[in-house]
Amino acid sequence: MSLLCVRVKKASLSGPADKFNTYVTLKVQNVKSTTIAVRGDQPGWEQDFML
Repeated sequence: MSLLCVRVKKASLSGPADKFNTYVTLKVQNVKSTTIAVRGDQPGWEQDFML
């Protein structure tokens, strides 16, 4: 069995910071993982996923 490791670090968005509630969803075959939602225009997660 193979293992995929993904590190979600940060994003940079343009627009009013109070308008964003950002999250990342990863889906590989039948496995789905989602980060926590972060408010603002410079969200950071530093979250690792193993799928």
